[in-house]
Amino acid sequence: MYHHLLEIIRETISPGIFSRTAREINRHERRFSYKDFHESAAYCASQLKKYGASQVRIIPLPSDGKTTYLDEVMPRAWDIKDASLEIVKPLDAPLRMLAKHREEPHCIANRSAPTPPAGIEAGVVLEEDMRKGADIKGKIVFISYAHPQEIKGRVVKEGGLGIISDYSPRRLDMPDSTFWVNGWSEGPGWYHTKEEKSIFCFSITPRKGEMLRKLLRKEREVIVRAKVDSRIYDGSIDTITGIIPGQRKEEILLLAHLYEPQASDDATGGAAVIEICRTLNSLISKGILKPPRLTIRFLLSMELYGVSAYLADKRRREKIIAAINLDSFALNHRETESPLTLRINPPSRPFFGDILAKSMAEYYLTKEDPSYPWGIARCTFSDDTFISDTSIGIPLNWFHQKERKYWHSSANTFEKVDWLASTRIMTMVTGYLYFLAAAGRKETSWLVDEVAREGKRIIIKEAQILTDRLIDKKEKLALPRIENEVRQRLEFISTWQKERLLSLSSLGYKSSQITKAMKDAGKDLEQTAKEETSKTLHLLAKTLSLSAQKGKGLFLTPLETMARDMVITRKTIGFPHCLAKVPFEKRIKRPWGAGEALSWMDGKRDLLKILRLVEQDIERRLTEDEISGLIAYFSLLEKYSYLDIKHTRRKKH
Repeated sequence: MYHHLLEIIRETISPGIFSRTAREINRHERRFSYKDFHESAAYCASQLKKYGASQVRIIPLPSDGKTTYLDEVMPRAWDIKDASLEIVKPLDAPLRMLAKHREEPHCIANRSAPTPPAGIEAGVVLEEDMRKGADIKGKIVFISYAHPQEIKGRVVKEGGLGIISDYSPRRLDMPDSTFWVNGWSEGPGWYHTKEEKSIFCFSITPRKGEMLRKLLRKEREVIVRAKVDSRIYDGSIDTITGIIPGQRKEEILLLAHLYEPQASDDATGGAAVIEICRTLNSLISKGILKPPRLTIRFLLSMELYGVSAYLADKRRREKIIAAINLDSFALNHRETESPLTLRINPPSRPFFGDILAKSMAEYYLTKEDPSYPWGIARCTFSDDTFISDTSIGIPLNWFHQKERKYWHSSANTFEKVDWLASTRIMTMVTGYLYFLAAAGRKETSWLVDEVAREGKRIIIKEAQILTDRLIDKKEKLALPRIENEVRQRLEFISTWQKERLLSLSSLGYKSSQITKAMKDAGKDLEQTAKEETSKTLHLLAKTLSLSAQKGKGLFLTPLETMARDMVITRKTIGFPHCLAKVPFEKRIKRPWGAGEALSWMDGKRDLLKILRLVEQDIERRLTEDEISGLIAYFSLLEKYSYLDIKHTRRKKH
């Protein structure tokens, strides 16, 4: 169905243009200053116009530390001219210059505060000594084995001047690379808000950090001179958007973020959006492809915060029926030791596009390189997939590669990019984008069959996995508990597949034939689920017979009982993140699993049912600590009007 489409896209897409565009974006952004970001935005807008996009706009967003979109507080603007960190005592230190911005832009943390022009001379204190009670007032704290964000609040509170960090997630593998310290606020959000005091933070290589650590252990006193020529101010940052107009107002969205200094995070993503725009418009203008039925929208913006600002407008988000994200997909998998992954949509927001994207990857990636590693991963509601949350309601697929040791690293350079594999991924994404936007009767009918076929396969496979797992369990289980587990699991899986099928209606192509096909396919999925449930229970009863009768039955813990008595309604759009409504000192980070739970909240299900759905998604039971943390977090959100909680069974006093 799409094989020829991918072939003609492959012949048109240009690795050379893609590479040049990515390098130009990175040239503007690698020093991470807002004045340069405006130049990057202007360049990207000019390229979209050059390559045929219509209605290209640059939308300025306030960068003032207080304006909030979907609970994302926009950080203040920041420019950096220069920064350096030098050991001034002892004079015989093995190395004097620890960091120099002009040589390595990653060495200064995002939004570091300025020093006086002559700099600041201060003693250095090890982070572990600070934790033991060492006085850090007027001093600089050195941290190695945790992100600087972990100590920023304490350093400010106890009068520290700044932080030196040689933190790196893979310090042994990358001793000479510098980790980019981006989000290091005291609150749950990434960036400093107006309530926070700004300090500076230098990032040095692990090798230099080891030298500094040895020096601190040897000498009575180590003094450094820190110079930061920066400016924190109320300014703006830009979102760039444009379209390939369709016959209808509904949109398929292609997005990537700008404004970070690494090659694949995400200069290549921004460049890919522009190259896909060029490729599609070239094929359409030549008459090789027909104009799309649905509008294709391109969006380039600040990661998470800028996208939230764009989607805060209800009129914008209601037009978008599907999206695909291009963040961090371009590095050579042999360097990262990480396969490409297709992030699918959450079961709380089922989407047929998961099946189309998987089908394209199975065909095209395997055809081009049978050894190329790739796989499928569940949605984890990250900054790249948050729009799949039901309160926003935009299904999104994301082809992503974990950058591992190259994440936020100065070693994340264009030499590590796999241009050939990147072009293949872009070809596939372009095909996916256009297939959705141009789908008519023939394509929609094919999708009905494909989604139904894959849904049936998933149900049958899940029944087999469930059977094998329960038979292999060493603990003895009561038959009622086994029956409950089987029915819940297969009902969860079959409902997910049926709703994926129903999501095809979002394409807006109506015909009695397609409606009937979807109805028949849905009935077939229901029948498959019933048959597999019956077969599984019969086999388990026969295999486990007597031993299963002696185990534990069903019961609720006190926390589960508490959750059963809570029915929660969401009052805001998007996930709470910065907690802008909460007093600064009471803000906490979102606990693990909160995104998944929030996305299931509909004002009807009690929290226990929601937690059971989350457990089906993650394929394990939540711990008591996790449930306790979620209840406490949701109670905080209720207090500050993010949620409304109805307690259905209050205790009598």
